[in-house]
Amino acid sequence: MDRTRRKAESLQEVKDELEAREARKAGQRRKLRAKKARRARLANRRQTFKNSVSDLSACVVRVHLDGLIRTNPNLILSIIQPVFAATNYGQLVDSVKNFHKDLRGLGCFERVDLVLDSGDDQGNRQDLELIVSVREYPR
Repeated sequence: MDRTRRKAESLQEVKDELEAREARKAGQRRKLRAKKARRARLANRRQTFKNSVSDLSACVVRVHLDGLIRTNPNLILSIIQPVFAATNYGQLVDSVKNFHKDLRGLGCFERVDLVLDSGDDQGNRQDLELIVSVREYPR
């Protein structure tokens, strides 16, 4: 009889463990669904913002290069030409992202920071300055 009781208790423990495991899995599935929903809402917000500002007129009129020591500035200026060709905000953002990727791809900079600034308060809001700050790798 004692043996039968131990078997029953052991079976009950296994059942309890299986139920607990299923409850954890259900909780994980709920968290995953919530995470996917948050990502979808964020992607939707980003797309809405991109659609609303992509047609705004904007262009880069000035570039500041900071941190160049050994690198020839003409190399940077040859890579930046598509940024000057952009006529609206959507094109400008895309060309600045590509410019950043190209600078990183050169392999001679430890850090590359880009800032789009509206410049002085007296200027036109669509005329922007691009500030390029780089840190070259040490020799």
